[in-house]
Amino acid sequence: MSSNIPDFYEGKNILVFGSTTFPGKVLLEKLLRSCPNIEKIYCPIHSIKTTITHHLSPIDTFAEIYTTKLFDRVRRINAKFQEKIIPFDINILISSTIMPNNEIDLNEQKQSELISWKNLQNTIDLCFYIANNSVDFEEQNLKDMIQTNVMGLKSVLTFLKTCTQLKSIVYLSSIYANIGKYFINIQNGS
Repeated sequence: MSSNIPDFYEGKNILVFGSTTFPGKVLLEKLLRSCPNIEKIYCPIHSIKTTITHHLSPIDTFAEIYTTKLFDRVRRINAKFQEKIIPFDINILISSTIMPNNEIDLNEQKQSELISWKNLQNTIDLCFYIANNSVDFEEQNLKDMIQTNVMGLKSVLTFLKTCTQLKSIVYLSSIYANIGKYFINIQNGS
């Protein structure tokens, strides 16, 4: 029995947490290049503070990502590939797990689409969670690491439990790697 990955992804709406990380960008490129009939890829991200008074919006962040060399092949195949990617502020999901009817209108640049907790709840088919794969224990304190890696994931899972079309969640984290070991022994169960 052979499986056809592009057929599986055809018409699917995908939620990608961590889309601005290195593995996240590679995932987006691969999905866009190999599965051209994906419906939409929703990318929740935190607004980036560039100065004290200026924040880089999710759409501005992705405008920079689209121009990178990584997306050259996708750009050659489909010059309008960015229309499939819907970046939005992650706080829509996190704050909406408390108040599910919260809606924010994103009217920026070419993409103006109403992103709401309810809309995503009823359309998301697949989710990739590859957010915060940091292993720099010197840089973060324990409180921040717990907030990011445990409480953030808990909020996301609370939202995902309500998604009516959800078929799969893929979770990737380097935070649980065996850092203190040179070799990882895998024991055979027999």
